[in-house]
Amino acid sequence: MKKIMLAAAIAALSSTAFAGGSVGLGYQSSTVAPNYGDCWSECFGDGEPAGFALNASYDVIPNVFVSVDYADLSDEEDHYDWSVEVTQTRLAAQAGYRYALNDSSNVTAAVQYSSTEWSYLYTDPTPYEYRAEDNGVSLVLGTNTKVTDRLTTGVSFAAGFETGISAYVSAKLSDSVSLQTSYSRVSYELGDFGYYYSGTVNNPSSVDGDGDFQFNDENFRVSLNYAF
Repeated sequence: MKKIMLAAAIAALSSTAFAGGSVGLGYQSSTVAPNYGDCWSECFGDGEPAGFALNASYDVIPNVFVSVDYADLSDEEDHYDWSVEVTQTRLAAQAGYRYALNDSSNVTAAVQYSSTEWSYLYTDPTPYEYRAEDNGVSLVLGTNTKVTDRLTTGVSFAAGFETGISAYVSAKLSDSVSLQTSYSRVSYELGDFGYYYSGTVNNPSSVDGDGDFQFNDENFRVSLNYAF
């Protein structure tokens, strides 16, 4: 469902290219660190899923923009008699305003809606699986600066459903194509989750924690962006 929503959003943005925007395709690697109960990290460890990422942005009118971002990540470890698979998908949409400080710098403020799904599957040989998902709204404040005609840097801060910081560097390869690297560190809680064993769904109890999965993730992305 998320992929259908993303494809529709990017198609809508791209179809109005006369107004200006960008579309990007990249590769993202993450460290997904859940914190639940007394011993998650010690008992289960952190996942390091990686996969493709898509992004698109569009200037609706001067200084007003919308954007979408999607990442589909997975990691699998196979051993002699057991295996672990970690998957995570995230879809985020923003609507915001851009204010120019001068010819080379501006600040942005945006409202972001994001939805995240995560799973941890351990097979030995019976499958044990944790699944978690949730969505919410965050406020994102950012700034970016054109260092040279071909190099731009930026940083942003988010608070709300997602809380964290991200930074990027973008280098123009041509008038319309740029190479961008970015790093983010974000914390959030996924409140809708359960534990699945042999087809049985088990809901967590207060003995195990507060009823939420707390995550502290680090993400690194490299992408090619096309400006239209």
